[in-house]
Amino acid sequence: MTDERISPDRLRAFATAAYATTGMLEDRAALCADTLVQADLWGHQSHGVMRLPPSDPGCTGRIRPGNAAAPVT
Repeated sequence: MTDERISPDRLRAFATAAYATTGMLEDRAALCADTLVQADLWGHQSHGVMRLPPSDPGCTGRIRPGNAAAPVT
C-alpha cells in the first residue's frame, strides 16, 4: 500500500473524462465527477470515485449517453 495522494483537481479531471467516454454530456460528466470527488474529500470513500463505472464495454448500458435528468427542486 502507498500513501501517494492525488490532487482533487486531477481526480476530478480523470473522473470527468471517464464519464465522457461513455457518451455522457460534458457538463453532466463534470457534475457527476465533482460529486464523487467531494464525497471522497468528506471521507465517504464508499460513495466516492470508487463508484466510477468500469471501462468494460459490457457495462456501458448503465449510463445513457446524452441523458437529461430532471432537476431536483
